[in-house]
Amino acid sequence: MNERLVKHLKQEFIVVPAAQKFPATREGLKECARRSSWLAPVLRSNSPLKRTVCTTDAQHRAWLARKYDYVYTMEREYAGKRFLIAVNVNSIAAAATFIVPELVDDSQVKVLWEDRRLQSVDGVFQDTIPGLGAVVYSY
Repeated sequence: MNERLVKHLKQEFIVVPAAQKFPATREGLKECARRSSWLAPVLRSNSPLKRTVCTTDAQHRAWLARKYDYVYTMEREYAGKRFLIAVNVNSIAAAATFIVPELVDDSQVKVLWEDRRLQSVDGVFQDTIPGLGAVVYSY
């Protein structure tokens, strides 16, 4: 290989950090680390008896050939609050309905890191989980 080409490739792909070349990636990684640090004690906390039921829309289920549940949930209790983490492992968005018996009528469910709240009616709330996305709820 040409020595000049090797030097150029080293400069482009090895010497210059990716964070300098791709500032949006750097900020995304910082945000991911911040959220992971915040969630760590929640994830390590005790798991309550799983009581939440999650169902998804018919279009999503048809796409999955109705074989598997592609929205997985995990619940944790930490610092007097309940957290519900929903993960959509499919590439298409899923309209999910969550049935949480502990929620009283007209309860507010906070969606962490999204600056929005959902209203529950009779312990039921609905949301759309983006494809290959995760949403954390607090109530």
